[in-house]
Amino acid sequence: HDDPAFAEPSKPIGPFYSAGEARRLAAERGWTMVDDAGRGFRRVVASPEPLGVLEADTIRRIFDAGLVVIACGGGGVPVTMSADGYVGVDAVIDKDLAAQRLASVLGVDALALVTSVPAVQP
Repeated sequence: HDDPAFAEPSKPIGPFYSAGEARRLAAERGWTMVDDAGRGFRRVVASPEPLGVLEADTIRRIFDAGLVVIACGGGGVPVTMSADGYVGVDAVIDKDLAAQRLASVLGVDALALVTSVPAVQP
């Protein structure tokens, strides 16, 4: 939880709630809630910078075997290290940054980010 993103959650997740429901959930669960473009209130969580991919060694073996690897499409499950090992945290991992971290570790020649946006950037 050293990433400053945890101090300022910004990524909306989950369903929309009324103002009253949002206040109740914030009080009961300690959630940060925001008005999401006038459509209702949503919970926001941190989006910390991904530091690595825990399964990188396994993915490398699959990659080295000559298979096509599709990974980090959802960004992955955010975890942090505790005295008991890795534990999940309430956060959202940016899938593009996670894919870049994995591509760097694997030393791949090309990283394809598939999108419906009608533009391509090198």
